[in-house]
Amino acid sequence: MGRNTRAATFFFVVFLSACCMCAAYLFAQEDKKEEIPAGMELLEVRPGLKQIVPKGTKVSKIGDLTILEDSNEYMARRFEETGQLLKNDQAAQEEIRKDLDELLASNKNVFEGLKKDMEARLLEVSAKSEDNKKGAEERLDKIESVQDNVYRRLERLAARQEELANEIERMRDVLFEMRESIEEPKEKK
Repeated sequence: MGRNTRAATFFFVVFLSACCMCAAYLFAQEDKKEEIPAGMELLEVRPGLKQIVPKGTKVSKIGDLTILEDSNEYMARRFEETGQLLKNDQAAQEEIRKDLDELLASNKNVFEGLKKDMEARLLEVSAKSEDNKKGAEERLDKIESVQDNVYRRLERLAARQEELANEIERMRDVLFEMRESIEEPKEKK
């Protein structure tokens, strides 16, 4: 059996079951509050006569005669409505799929653009980093050069200071000798 045939059989069995239940309820007393099964509704066929039928059953009137849609018409109409809903859903899905494909293509383009932009920025940052590194190395070389000059001057100053200290020491010795030579004649007298 095909899929549609099984579905039709299922709906037909459901509809027949519903009709049987309707017939049972038709003979129930009007004063009692009866529970209406899910998927069913209570229709007043004529004053004082109510019938439980599947929801959506079409009712037509010709003069005083009320005609309810029979099970074949109901099933055919419901299948057609269901088929139309399915077609509408498929069309909506196809539209969503197209929108999704466009969105994915757009996102891919945006992603590619962002990737290229990030690569360009990375190259730019890398180039600036190289420039900064070169500038820092040049400044470091200058600082080392200045430090070397300062150390050489300090060494010359230290050497000069030592020379001066030796000169002062010699001058002290000379002064001391001069003092002794001046004091010696005074002592002899």
